[in-house]
Amino acid sequence: AATATLACVADAAHEGLGSALADRSVLSDALPVLAVTTPAALLAWPAIGDRAGVLVAAALTAAFGVAAALHRWSARRLGGISGDVLGATTELARVAALHAGVIAWTRF
Repeated sequence: AATATLACVADAAHEGLGSALADRSVLSDALPVLAVTTPAALLAWPAIGDRAGVLVAAALTAAFGVAAALHRWSARRLGGISGDVLGATTELARVAALHAGVIAWTRF
């Protein structure tokens, strides 16, 4: 979801995979992604129990925070996103979300 949202809000740095996605996407294209992501994340609720809301919020906040940071960095340093930036967003957002979830699990 973080990667799809980044593709919808960012400009491409040059021709390539990033431009193929970013040039054809607008912010409203991210709404279906978010509409599917939030309920999918909340499906963990029965398995996690009463702490699910905190864990889901921590994971989503971390993932979208990574996307926002990479958006700023790539705009400033590269002139926009590329396919490599989208791939890095996927991997870094996953790691950040998992770590945030584990931290929230142990702290709350």
